[in-house]
This record gives sequence, structure tokens and C-alpha cells, in this order.
Amino acid sequence: MEVHKIFYHASNSGNLTELLPLSTLHGSNEKVCYITPLRAYALFYLRDMSINHVTCGVSKDGIVVYEEQFPNQLEKIYQGRSGYLYTCENGSQITAGHTKGVWVLRQPTKISTTEHINVKKQIQNAQYKAILSANRELILLYWNIGNVIIENSVWGNKFIDNFARDIKLEFPNTKGYSVRNLRYMRKFAAMFPEIEIVQVALACASGACTINMVPFAITHGQSIG
Repeated sequence: MEVHKIFYHASNSGNLTELLPLSTLHGSNEKVCYITPLRAYALFYLRDMSINHVTCGVSKDGIVVYEEQFPNQLEKIYQGRSGYLYTCENGSQITAGHTKGVWVLRQPTKISTTEHINVKKQIQNAQYKAILSANRELILLYWNIGNVIIENSVWGNKFIDNFARDIKLEFPNTKGYSVRNLRYMRKFAAMFPEIEIVQVALACASGACTINMVPFAITHGQSIG
């Protein structure tokens, strides 16, 4: 089992010195505090608590994913939100929860660090770096497809619509090539017209530099790829 040194907890409340077991454990009446070793996962819980709509999770590869179930979901739920991200160190008081990526505290635990953040910006940065690191070859494929679309698109010829239909007919079990996503690929290729620029951008996924990419990580009911 992987050993985690640091765990994260997100809260709308500032000036905390301890993480307290105030939440009810799913399926019981026990009080716990939910934490996660995945920083990006914690960010999604800095929402308006009256909105019980969190569609994030952790893939089998350990990557935090977010699926939009209605247009501009991320924007509508997290725009303008800010909050606090607390950390605590691993210890005997921390145990694994029933959901992948979620752990629990059953007793008050001292907070190690506190960070005040802009939620939407932090989520997007985390998603871009994860998708770049995990899917380098896919990113290059999307760039190439975007260039094919640019080269063949003429006003009114509906190339993208026909291309999406042809891909679906040829590869019926392949997801991620809807008209919407193909337009993202065209926009991506237009933003970065030289392959050398894309390769440098992919090298930045390590965190050595920052770059904004078309949001392939945010999808509507399906994972692109």
C-alpha cells in the first residue's frame, strides 16, 4: 500500500488550528473529518455548501477527474469561490475511507500548513498538468487532428461534422471525438501552430513552467481519449 506523508482538507473557514471530526461517516453515525492525499481532489470541496453537486473522482491511475454534467458546470459552481486548504501529516489517527482517494480522521489533528486559494484557477491548473503528464501522446494526436481540421475546413463545408461522423462509423467504441471536442482540437492547433511549441508545453507539465491549454480534462459525461 502506498504511504502518504501529507493529507489535504478543504474548508470555507479560515484560522483553523486543528482538523476536527465534525462530518458524519457514510453509512454510520460516527463523526470523522474527511481528508485526501490528492491536493486537486480536495479543491473540489471548496464550493457553496448549499450546492451538493460534486462530480469529481479518482481514476484507476490515481488521476483526479471532473465531469461536467451540464454546460459550464465548473464555471457556475466555482467561479469566484475562494477558501482554505489545510494539510496534516500522516499518523496512526488516519485510516483509509470507503471511496478511492478519501481518508478519514477520527480525532482532532494538528494542522501543519494553511493556504488561501482561488478555487477555479487552482482546479484548472491541476487538471492541465495532470492531463499533460498522463496523456502526452494523446495531446500530440489532438494537435495533429486539429491541424487536419484547419487544413480542410472551408466556410460552410461542415468538415468537422462529417469528420466526427466518419470517426464514429469507423471506430464505434472510441469516445472523445464529438463535434465539440474536435472544435477544441482545432482551437488547440490554432493556439499553438508549431509542433515545437507543443513539445515545449508538454515538457512544462513537470511544473517547471506554467501554460494554459484547451480544457480537455473537463468533459461532458465522458472522458476524452
